This record gives sequence, structure tokens and C-alpha cells, in this order.
Amino acid sequence: MKPAPFSYERAASLEEAVAALAVAGDEDVRVIAGGQSLGPMLNLRMVRPTRLVDIHRIEALRAIDVLADGGVRIGACVTHAMLEDLPSGDRFPPGLAEVLRHVAGGIAYRAIRCRGTIGGSLAHADPAADWPSTLAALGATIELAGPSGRRSVPAGAFCLGLFETAIEPGEIVSAVVLPGSGIRRWGHRKHCRKAGEFAHAMAVCIERDGERLEVWLGSTGGAPVAIALDRAALAAIGGSEAQQRAGVREYIAAALPDAISPGDAYARHLHAQVAAEAVNDTLANRT
Repeated sequence: MKPAPFSYERAASLEEAVAALAVAGDEDVRVIAGGQSLGPMLNLRMVRPTRLVDIHRIEALRAIDVLADGGVRIGACVTHAMLEDLPSGDRFPPGLAEVLRHVAGGIAYRAIRCRGTIGGSLAHADPAADWPSTLAALGATIELAGPSGRRSVPAGAFCLGLFETAIEPGEIVSAVVLPGSGIRRWGHRKHCRKAGEFAHAMAVCIERDGERLEVWLGSTGGAPVAIALDRAALAAIGGSEAQQRAGVREYIAAALPDAISPGDAYARHLHAQVAAEAVNDTLANRT
């Protein structure tokens, strides 16, 4: 199929893009960046906007900057491939580049990663996407630009449900800001029936010095879900390595919120298993 007719505008700056949305009137205006989600929806006529505002070539949205406080600001139009190809070194806070490279490298296929953007993934808010749960686990904030200026929303509160976000009318995701504190240990797992497809369950576990250990679950059918972990309870799980891993899985299964796949024993088992693997990976990572 082909898209329904629409007009097209390429914005030269973020301000120009915001202005284009502000004067939309009765038009159904959509922002397009990489187009890896919006493109198929247009072709299937699941959405029929009357105008598209293209922000992909705005250079300010394609930048990755280290901030004065040690944090990192990633422009909304930075592609998954750009994050997958982050260089090694001491430019980023400890552990952050490794997490970003790992997660980005597991998204779909390289051709898609070369076009798909981190901001577009967040704005689309597919529960099975990798970035919503990862950025929530990393303690990121999502920067939004709109007619009233700019504001920030914690990544953990940004996705509200299935394809639902905290974006207000006229706003555009402009950047992701990550904190400057280093990552001590981390783990990331997801379950896909075949390589490159959306995950049926995923989990990201992050540990920072002096902060609590928690795991964020994705692919829940709605917003990412956090489970706070009791360090003492995890430390008390003894036995052989196999027994320890089984003990962590039982602990996660007991802590799994009732709202995740209620009545679906297989799905709940899958979420618990993937989350336990991410936690076990984190605990086994001594670096």
C-alpha cells in the first residue's frame, strides 16, 4: 500500500520545527526523523497525517555532547548505529558507553539502526522497544521542546502506556540527558523468537555506587516497570552458582508486579526469567 496524500516540510532548526507544529491549526501534523516506525504506519494507512515535518537533518539534534557536570546529552536524531559505534575511552562516565553500545547493537538490523533514532523510538513508545526501559534504568531525563520553551521529564515517567507518552501537543523530543555518575555493574537481557525482531520480554539492571539496585522491565504491553531489589536478600542467596541463579529467579518471580501479564503464566515466567538473567549478569560483573 501507499500512504494517503500529505504535504512535506523539512525543518532547518528545532525552533522552525516547533513553529511548524504551533501553526498546524486543524491539520494532523506528524514529526518524522528516521521513519522506521512512522514509514510502515503511513504505508499501511494506520495513520493519515496531512503534513510531515522532517527533523532528521537538524545538526543540533544529531550531536552527542559531554556536559560540564560529566553527564551526556544525546540529540533526539542520533541514530542507533551512532550509539552502537561509540568509541571506547574515558570521554563518557564509566560504563555508560558500554551499555549504550550493547543495547543499540541489539536493535533490529544494521540497516534499520542506520536510520532509526533514539528520539523517534521514545516518541513512538512501542512497549517492546529497547530505549524506554534502558533509559529509565540509566536515570535519564527526556528533554522536550515546545511553544512554551523546554522542559524535562524523567525517563521512568515518560512512557505512560501503549504508544502513549508525556509529550504535550506541539512538543518535540529534542534530547536525552544521562547523569554523570559512573555505572559500577550492569546487565541487559531480552528474549526474541528470532534475531532482529521486537522482544517478548526484556530487562535492564543497573548498579551505581551508593545507589539501590533495581531492574526495569520492558515489553510489558505498557510503560516500563521497575522492581527495586533488596541487596540483603540477594546477598543471602547461597549455594552453588546454579542454585544462586535459581534463587535469584525465584526472588524476581515473587517480586513481579501483578499488573504484568495477569492470567498469562507463560508470559509472567518469561518476564521473570529474563529479569533474573539481567540481575545475575549484573551480580556476576565484578568490574
